[in-house]
Amino acid sequence: MELKTTVYDVEEGIATITLNRPHRKNAWTGRMHAEYRWCLLQAEQDNNVGVIIVTGAEDSFCVGADAQALEGHVQKGIYDPGTPAVMANPGYGVLPEFEQNFAYQFGIAKPIIAAINGPAAGVGLVVACYEPFPW
Repeated sequence: MELKTTVYDVEEGIATITLNRPHRKNAWTGRMHAEYRWCLLQAEQDNNVGVIIVTGAEDSFCVGADAQALEGHVQKGIYDPGTPAVMANPGYGVLPEFEQNFAYQFGIAKPIIAAINGPAAGVGLVVACYEPFPW
């Protein structure tokens, strides 16, 4: 997957996923959702990764859904989630309760740490709260 809204890096057994839309305070989009799930799956499947850190670029974690993108949906008169037909499924196959939006993170057997470096609202707060170790 070509990453446009996230950065995925592995160093010394630590996978870091950075929400990377600093010009919009890392506001969440469908594309970011797809990339985030893909990044988590890479970390989950990589035997060299022992821990996953999720953070935001620059001075924000994630301010929530991108209001500008949502306005675009209203103007078009149709909602386009901006996600591919087939999404990565990290954490799936553990419990059916975990196979829901964001709850899939509980199915990942590696610790996930939310390194909250600024505002976390809306879906950004959801992402942070679903991490077993929000710091």
